Amino acid sequence: MPSAARASPLILYAGEDSLLDRQVAEAGLARCDDGELRIIDGASHRLHIEQPERINAKILGFPSLPEKDAGQGSQTP
Repeated sequence: MPSAARASPLILYAGEDSLLDRQVAEAGLARCDDGELRIIDGASHRLHIEQPERINAKILGFPSLPEKDAGQGSQTP
């Protein structure tokens, strides 16, 4: 089994997901040294398609990378 994640991941779980049990998200979070699980009420398995603005705001608002690395790999100057 892989070791615990060293990053601080954001796990978004759809509150109305009929394909994955919430325990899957919770088990993923338990494998991380630090992280956050956010339940998105009113969304099903395709939460990023159903609620793109809300999901993008959650992702962009999550401080997962140090500021110096935040733009790495981006094509914008």
